[in-house]
Amino acid sequence: MEGANRVEWKPAEGPLKAALLQKYGANPIVLGSYLLSWLYDAQGQPAVLAPAVAKRRTQCAGDYMATKVDPNINGAQPLTQADINTLMVNPCRVGVVVYAQITVSGQIAIDMDVKVSENSEDTRDYIAATQYVAAQSAALKQKQMKNAQQVAAPPM
Repeated sequence: MEGANRVEWKPAEGPLKAALLQKYGANPIVLGSYLLSWLYDAQGQPAVLAPAVAKRRTQCAGDYMATKVDPNINGAQPLTQADINTLMVNPCRVGVVVYAQITVSGQIAIDMDVKVSENSEDTRDYIAATQYVAAQSAALKQKQMKNAQQVAAPPM
């Protein structure tokens, strides 16, 4: 790592850093002395983003609010392509984010927290669930209408 991406690791963290680099890739986004992140696209390939954009995207890791969807986006109607496009404006809805934080005390690494968010899957699941609920709602309305039509008017 060069320049601003340079991280000085104490001897105790060496094995942790090596394990993270081996597992997630040799080019992490350096957020701080003991904060590293990796970004991948929906196909699992490293995402190629400008450094400022990449640092903002790392905030999506493990953050429920980053991928939260407004339940009122379409009521009980099927999602339109416009609805899906609106969802996809949020860059946190696409890709995989890995965020690793190591807590150091003196020469000892006392804690390592790694968050992995598969945000593309979360978004696909939301779209599928919304489409399913809309289809069930439409089927119920159709059944109710059919039942109402079968009730004969009283004779006069």
